[in-house]
This record gives sequence, structure tokens and C-alpha cells, in this order.
Amino acid sequence: MGEAAALLSAWRKPDCLYWRFQTLGSSPRTPAFLLHDAGTVPDTLPPGMLAAVQPAWTHGRRALFSTTAGSTKGAFVQWLASSNFSRAWYLEDDAVFTGDWSVLFDRHMGSTSDLLGFVDTSNVNNYWYTHGCTICEPTPGLVHWPVIRMSRRLAQEIIRLAEKGEQGHGEVFASAACTRGAAPRWCTIEQLEWDRVMIPNRQTRKECCRLPRRPARDALYHPIKCDAAGAGVGGARRKAAIDVWTWKGLLPHRIVPTAQGRLNLSAMDADRVPPG
Repeated sequence: MGEAAALLSAWRKPDCLYWRFQTLGSSPRTPAFLLHDAGTVPDTLPPGMLAAVQPAWTHGRRALFSTTAGSTKGAFVQWLASSNFSRAWYLEDDAVFTGDWSVLFDRHMGSTSDLLGFVDTSNVNNYWYTHGCTICEPTPGLVHWPVIRMSRRLAQEIIRLAEKGEQGHGEVFASAACTRGAAPRWCTIEQLEWDRVMIPNRQTRKECCRLPRRPARDALYHPIKCDAAGAGVGGARRKAAIDVWTWKGLLPHRIVPTAQGRLNLSAMDADRVPPG
């Protein structure tokens, strides 16, 4: 089969999330699934979406681990590896796409990359390279997971390495699996275009940001948290308007694609823009 999209969410705030993902099930070429917690009974799903319980990650506690996203990364890899889909999108529920989700999927339909995502190769001194990773030398790049696309064969390779006892944080394990051993013969990584990626530091105690008043069309933003801003469509839209994240006085990055559509990672520090 072709590709699918999997939204990993407990679906605890359906009035907010329904608005955010109302077009997720509209793509005729990319069926959409809500992979939810075992204790959740989701209702009011967007049209065309299917619901399934997240499978448990059973291949090593220290492989693909996460300190903030729980077990969703492993659940997605487990689900994809045993599915009939050749590749799938992984979506976190604090990611916002300012257009029909099918536009994003179709934009990359021709790509054959095994890992499509925001991969930061400039931060070579990241903590997770040297703490708890057995396959991070040389550094493979940090994969930020709010929205990525992964091939089934890479998911199976991640499981193979985990069963061998390899370890690593989720942000480095996926990219390392693609660049180690026999994988480089077939595994490729491609940058995913973002309008603005904001990766909060948990020491800030502020893991949220705000959509600009005039967000770019058909652009990805993260993280946009749901809050308690009221009911209905107006309230659902206000739920996406939360404090602008700033850390140490720095403003969020603007990610600038090159002429070839790749991310200009070297410009990240120098090219910061104020919130819209």
C-alpha cells in the first residue's frame, strides 16, 4: 500500500483538536488514523479519520526514549513497522498546518526519502549525543518529531537496532538508524519545510507559542497548545493563541529554505524574526 497519516493524541480536548485536524481525513491518497491512549474513547472525530489504540513499544526502554512525549514515538514506529503502508506521517496534536492537510501530503508525495522532517545538523554538542546513545558517533542530526514522515523499512530498522540493545533518545535514534550499519545503502533523509519551528526548552516552563495574526498559507507551526479559551469555533480558534515562547531573550527562528527547497540551517541563529 501507499502512505498513511497517524495523529498521536489522547484526544482530550476534541473541540480544539477537531478544528485543528478537520481536514486530516480528506486526502484520498493518505488515509488518516488517530492513534489514541488505551484508556481513551474518542468521539467527534473529523470526517474520514479512523481511530485505533496506540500499540505498546516492546523493544527496549532506552531505545527511542523521550522525556516529554511519553511513548508516542515508539507507538508510532511499532504501528508503522507492522502495518501494510510503505510509509506514514507522524503528527503530534500541538502541530498546526494552516491549510488543508492534503496539501502538505501532496507536496511531498513524489519524495522517496525514508525520513522526512526537520533535522537539525548544526547542534553538534547536543546533550543526547553523549548521554544514553550508543549509536551517535558521529552525530546524526536531531530529528524534531512534531511532524515527520517515515518509511516502514526505517521503522523496522529502528526496531532491529533496539532489539540488539542499542539505545538513544528519540530525537537522535531515528536519524542514527538511517545512517548506521547497512542502512546508508538505502536510507535517505530529507528536510521538511517549516514556516516557523519553535522548540521549547522544558526549563522555561513555557511549552507553547502563538500563531501569528497573519500566518503564512499552507505552513507548519509548532508547538501550538490547546488551552481553556471557550467553546465553539471562535473558542477553538482562540485555543491556538497562547503566549509567545521566548527563552533567554531570543525570538523564535525563521526557517529559510534555499533555492532547492532545503533548509538553510546556518542562517538560524542570525535570522530571528519577531512574532507576527
